[in-house]
Amino acid sequence: MNDIKNNDSDGEKIIKAMTSIQLAKLIDMLLSMLDEKSIKSLFEDADNDFSEILFNILNKNKMSPISKNSKYNIEWEILWAKLSDIISELGDESGDYIIQDHDWETPYFSEYDFTEDLEKIAEKLFAIINSIETLDNKDWDLFLDMLRNIEDGIKEYPEWIGADYSDCVLGVFTTKCILKWEWLAANSNKNAVWVFIKRIDAADSILKVISLDTATFINFFTSFEENIQKQIYEILKTSKEDTIWQKRLKDSGSKWHRLYLIFASLFDFDEYLENCLKYLYDNWKYGLPLIENLLKQQDYVKAEKIIKKTFKSLLRQPGNNEAWLPEKTILIDHNHYLVNETDKDIIIGLLQDWILISEKTNNNKRKLMLSAQVEMYKNPCQLDSVVRIFNKLLQSEYQDDARMLFNKWQNFIIKDTIGSNIFNHKEIYDSWINWLIETEVDDMKDESWFFDKVKDWLQSVTNNQSWFKKFYNYILVLTGDLFYISSAGEKYPVLFSIIKNNWSDRSDSTISRCKWLKKLSADKILPDVMKCWENNIADLVQDPSKAYKSDYTDNARWLSAVHEVNPGACEKIIYQWKIDHKSRRNLWKSVTEAGLSGYLH
Repeated sequence: MNDIKNNDSDGEKIIKAMTSIQLAKLIDMLLSMLDEKSIKSLFEDADNDFSEILFNILNKNKMSPISKNSKYNIEWEILWAKLSDIISELGDESGDYIIQDHDWETPYFSEYDFTEDLEKIAEKLFAIINSIETLDNKDWDLFLDMLRNIEDGIKEYPEWIGADYSDCVLGVFTTKCILKWEWLAANSNKNAVWVFIKRIDAADSILKVISLDTATFINFFTSFEENIQKQIYEILKTSKEDTIWQKRLKDSGSKWHRLYLIFASLFDFDEYLENCLKYLYDNWKYGLPLIENLLKQQDYVKAEKIIKKTFKSLLRQPGNNEAWLPEKTILIDHNHYLVNETDKDIIIGLLQDWILISEKTNNNKRKLMLSAQVEMYKNPCQLDSVVRIFNKLLQSEYQDDARMLFNKWQNFIIKDTIGSNIFNHKEIYDSWINWLIETEVDDMKDESWFFDKVKDWLQSVTNNQSWFKKFYNYILVLTGDLFYISSAGEKYPVLFSIIKNNWSDRSDSTISRCKWLKKLSADKILPDVMKCWENNIADLVQDPSKAYKSDYTDNARWLSAVHEVNPGACEKIIYQWKIDHKSRRNLWKSVTEAGLSGYLH
């Protein structure tokens, strides 16, 4: 704070008493109360052009067209003032769009909040944009100036905030407003379409940190009538020699590239197909029109080559010289996590096209393997449906290839059934799940074979603590399934509750497993399963000293399960806890609440 003197004016005293940020806010508030005439005359004298500089700065920040006295223009001005206020917050590291989740974390730029606030205003602007009266030429750069101010504002944040690297995509209505305004501006010229493209090009050259919404951009251009679309296509086509446009049109992720191919598909189909082939490895969906065209021409050999390249692109293996072959690996192992439901339907269609191609090229083995791939991809965890098709294939002349796919599918089912923990294992174990499925496809593997395998496995696990931990998830799911097909869950309600919480019924395969276990009368092995729990469940109770923030609920819950399965082991645990954890009052409160107070006396 500067020294304040008695002979200072009130204004000078205020300036010396305030920080620069406080002073800026005071000036903003005072200026908002002045009209343009007052601002223009502010500090006006012969030796100082400050008033002119001030007016130009304020006029630029408002980015507002000159009002013409109409209802819509006045509404526009009000909305634009709000838009300007939002943008003026940019660059201020203590402003509205800087978020700090915790005191110890670095603040960051919330591009979502900023674009959402813009979007609320833009939606109202777009509703009246066609009603604004004809404006002067200087008003047509209104949105270009807005984009510049947004870019500059974001770049003003300190580097450590990282706003320059934010994914700031303008919203649907903000993008619509910009495109519509540029189209209105271009329409005042004779060569409107050419001018429009040039203006959008100018906007593109501004955008470094922010971007327009791609889907809205594409929809805006494709909503033009056909003759305008064709003009746009011709302009883009002739611009291919320009270095900047060449880069845009070659970039498969660019909105211009996508737009060019859409228009090429309408007005120059050969050019479209040529580009689809050229960029197939960048986007697997470019294979679809190529395949469709070749099937119409009945060129099945070329169609199969393109289908292989399409799957190679889909599976993100452009650097791998080996194509995906349906008789070698199952598709769901590669990309079931990559696609949404719409894409899943497209992929199934691709597989079905390949079945047709295999039929036409007399490749019966591939046709059958693809049929299995379709069923696995459609319903991988509906065990009955998949087993039904493998029942036929495993009896065919192609049983070796079928067995390879079948084993891979079984491994997929195990991963899906056991859950994410299995991905920490270095191998997928031969287990009761495999044996259960085998009884459905192999006539030589019946109920007796299944029980012998499971009993031997359970005996090994029961008497080996490390094996129990290794196969814990397998035992958990088996116990849950057996509880579901019997009334045993009523006898062990706490254990059943823990099983349901730790093993969520995540898969459609549960229905088939339980049905098959019931058909085998598998509840007969429940005594062996419970013996396994009896011998090992005490090891699952966590040491109270490792409890988080003195919360012993989980310890007491597991102890209650031990009480159900092995009361003697429960008594031993509590006896030891009385020695090691006598002073943990919350522990004994949790034990009492779990209904085990009888052991405390």
